[in-house]
Amino acid sequence: LMLESPNTFLANSKSLHIGRRFSALAADEELEFGNVYIMFPMKRLSSIVTAADMTIFFIAANSAAKRISGGKVRILPE
Repeated sequence: LMLESPNTFLANSKSLHIGRRFSALAADEELEFGNVYIMFPMKRLSSIVTAADMTIFFIAANSAAKRISGGKVRILPE
């Protein structure tokens, strides 16, 4: 993925915490089944995760889950 999009980095959604810096995956790190990964522009690499970042993630996750399940799903912060 990183070779196809060189100006981006991946982060595991479990590592996103408001007020902490992004934790980028290493280029050779294997993705784990069942985890959710998010691609960010490289300019955000040393920045801090904001509430707005998390809001966008939860809205997208909720929308995708509703499409998959026919509208009967809840996404919780955990």
